[in-house]
Amino acid sequence: MFPSLLQSLPGFPVVVGITQQDPDIFPRPSTSRTLKTLDYIQTARITLQGTFDAYWQARGKNLRANMKKQRNSLAKLGLTPRLEILTQAQDMDQAVRDFGQLESTGWKNDQGTAIHRENPQGQFYTRILENFCAQGKGRVYRYWFDDVVTAMDLCIADESSLIILKTAYNEQASHGTSPAFLMHQESFQHLFEENTLSRIEFYGKVLEWHTRWTDEIRTLYHVNGYRWGFLPGLLGKA
Repeated sequence: MFPSLLQSLPGFPVVVGITQQDPDIFPRPSTSRTLKTLDYIQTARITLQGTFDAYWQARGKNLRANMKKQRNSLAKLGLTPRLEILTQAQDMDQAVRDFGQLESTGWKNDQGTAIHRENPQGQFYTRILENFCAQGKGRVYRYWFDDVVTAMDLCIADESSLIILKTAYNEQASHGTSPAFLMHQESFQHLFEENTLSRIEFYGKVLEWHTRWTDEIRTLYHVNGYRWGFLPGLLGKA
């Protein structure tokens, strides 16, 4: 592919790079004098195979015990957790506003990176979710403690995968629990039982909390094609 691409591109390119490739979609090629690959990040997924009970029993003992303890704690406080699933385009504007409120309670607000419906990032996610929902491929999970939104996932999907774009939770209304973890327990159970998709993709860099939910980790990669075989070594010395 790269030789023909280098010949067909305008000008006289000597190297072409394709970034952030998924080996599950494009298997990582063997390297050669004119083709090199480079690790990007590790990312995680959950395969929706079998029952949720079997998946849950395969998780760590600490995670299962903590989730049970947190639900008991909420019950003692008289708080009722509830998972809501939004799939309609007309609901996405408010969903992004709610998501922005969650991010505004935490460190992202302190750094000035929180989503707001009016800022470019918020407008981008609103358009993306509205467009995907119009095709039946958008989904927002909104998690409540009674009448207070405590966690949310913004997601898109195709015929086989649910991709979690962003997660946020209310740091000021957690009551000593992990609202996002509680939400994920219920949303993942719903996806197993719904049985319409084959996997959940995180696609961000693997963090410690991802490893509590899955041990399915793979490495995304970059690939560079060079016009001449001596270029990789020459550029490496530059």
